[in-house]
Amino acid sequence: MSVIINCRDKKQLTIPLNELSMMEDFFLKNMIIDCTDDNQSIELYEDGTIVQNIIDSIRLKKLVYSNENQLSYMLALCEKWCVPLWLIDTINNKQNKDLLSKIIENYDMILTTGIKKCVICSKGFKPHENTNTSCKRHKCSFDNGLNLYHCCGETERNKNFCSIGYHVPEKTQISYHNLFMQNIKELLQ
Repeated sequence: MSVIINCRDKKQLTIPLNELSMMEDFFLKNMIIDCTDDNQSIELYEDGTIVQNIIDSIRLKKLVYSNENQLSYMLALCEKWCVPLWLIDTINNKQNKDLLSKIIENYDMILTTGIKKCVICSKGFKPHENTNTSCKRHKCSFDNGLNLYHCCGETERNKNFCSIGYHVPEKTQISYHNLFMQNIKELLQ
């Protein structure tokens, strides 16, 4: 014996009543068992894939979903149908982990593309624009009395630099970033 569920997207689900009877209680299961005869059909104004995902999740006692973008809809329907709390909590946890992952990606992007301070020249730089000629400086300070740099003998300020290379970020910028990323990754596991 089975029941047929016709959904708004024309998807038709056939569910054996013996499978349904072994599931935990929730609104749709109770409605089907209480109100249907063998091979009777039920009309639901819901997405068939979501209905199938909810039924499969409860049947298998594990979150089953086919489209991450539909988890919010699945959660709303689970709440409406009073499904077991473990499924609602599992969906919420999945959405929270996904949100946290997006926050981490954004944070990582900001840190890796944001402006950092160079410990050599003290200027700001963007890591993705850092080249082997970005950091320019003299190794010694300019002597106003002699009107030259002692390191290279250059007489004009900042025209010809004697030290050219990559910008180097402050160590704290790197270690804070790495520590944050390590802590977040541990939370996600």
